[in-house]
Amino acid sequence: MTAAAASPSVRFDPPLEDRIGRITISRPDDSVNAINAELVEALADAVRTARAESDSLRGLILVSDKSNQWVAGADLKIVTRPTDAKQAEAVVRRFQAVLEELAWLPCTTVAAINGAALGGGLELALACDYRVAADLPSVSLGQPEVNLGLLPAGGGTQRLPRLIGLERALDLILNGRRLNARRARRAGLLDEVVHPTVLERAARQWAARPKRALDRPLAVGLSVRAAIDLAEQTPLGRQLIYRQARKAVLNKTHGHYPAPLEALEAVEIGLEQGMAAGLEAEARAFGELAVSDTAKNLIWLLLATQRQKRHHAASATVERMAVVGAGFMGAAIAEVGAAAGLTVRVRDMQPEAVAGGLASIRQMVDEGVARRRFDPREGRQI
Repeated sequence: MTAAAASPSVRFDPPLEDRIGRITISRPDDSVNAINAELVEALADAVRTARAESDSLRGLILVSDKSNQWVAGADLKIVTRPTDAKQAEAVVRRFQAVLEELAWLPCTTVAAINGAALGGGLELALACDYRVAADLPSVSLGQPEVNLGLLPAGGGTQRLPRLIGLERALDLILNGRRLNARRARRAGLLDEVVHPTVLERAARQWAARPKRALDRPLAVGLSVRAAIDLAEQTPLGRQLIYRQARKAVLNKTHGHYPAPLEALEAVEIGLEQGMAAGLEAEARAFGELAVSDTAKNLIWLLLATQRQKRHHAASATVERMAVVGAGFMGAAIAEVGAAAGLTVRVRDMQPEAVAGGLASIRQMVDEGVARRRFDPREGRQI
């Protein structure tokens, strides 16, 4: 048995008497363990060490040493630094390769999630055989990449549909939706939700189980879930789901927002042509999206918002707002303002664009009522 392999951000701890090893993720310079190139290489070293220890390993758990925090996605610097699509593509191909190594370890692997597992963090968990989470408000699972003009590119478009089903996966991927621990358990994303004090113990118990295939068990009977599962097993049924998802995306984005459509295509390629083809499509699409103006602008907006939150100046009272441009982004901004109780005016150089924008706002409001973001009375007021 070799000594524990150490690194600044990932550490492999040899197995104890139970023959369960541990990989601890701890990026010292970041509070949320955001994934950067150094962390990816440190993870690769830890996975290689685990493979070398395979004779003595029955299982392997992945934990974070940060309180109420697991791996909250990628460090945006790895997205903004590449100057062309090939460079961005190379970054995610490396991440894909490391997660493939993790997925193909001969021992059982378990993600012990005690905080946000978003974007690449969720993809890291998906590469494990099992996922256990603490019952904490800080636990959040999702693929929010489309909100930044990107798509999941660490195998998320491939493993998520195979784990929880095509329809559920598309809902998470195309809408950037996040789930808390209990909802993630119901969706099939988690195997167990436990009290925080017994998270590692529960993960070790799961790690003592045999490895399992990624494909999930199907629902049986006369339920709606069983009917959807049956449809997803047929090429015709999947094509119907793809068409419905594409129509919903176009109704929402009017074709101005490429990331959801690229994500949908990667999912379709993976399920119809195999996972290797899907990973290839995923990486290629990420490279193109990462250097697009849409992604750059959305990332800039996120970073600017985060910087603004760090300033503690007194907030001004805002009662009215104006939005110039009635396209998809303008309509979305107007809907947020109206939902917050502001009086909103929308202007555009083309009158017909204003009508289209208002129709988009109404659709967003109706969807919000359907998903219980607000009640019908609030929807009518908006």
